[in-house]
Amino acid sequence: MKIIVINKVKSRIGDQGIRRGAAKIFRGLREMKLTKGGNYRLHIVFMGKKESQKINSVFRGRSRPTNVLSFDYGDFGEILLTPYVINKEAKGGKTAFIARTMELI
Repeated sequence: MKIIVINKVKSRIGDQGIRRGAAKIFRGLREMKLTKGGNYRLHIVFMGKKESQKINSVFRGRSRPTNVLSFDYGDFGEILLTPYVINKEAKGGKTAFIARTMELI
């Protein structure tokens, strides 16, 4: 599985840590035979509030930004994350941004 991190927001995201953490999660899932084969590509995309709100409205009928959306297109998938929402959740739960992000992935 190839994991690609795409940052569409101005704030800096620790993409190396995200990539390593996601790879570790998916290795465990692969060992349990719960994931797709080795040629699968996963895009982890960090997006802004407006884009998140638009996509959430189209696919879920909710006109507000959301923390995470995921899509499977067969040979690749996307996990769309909104740092603004994740950060609010992390602060409310008294946890680190990266920890909350890994929970969502």
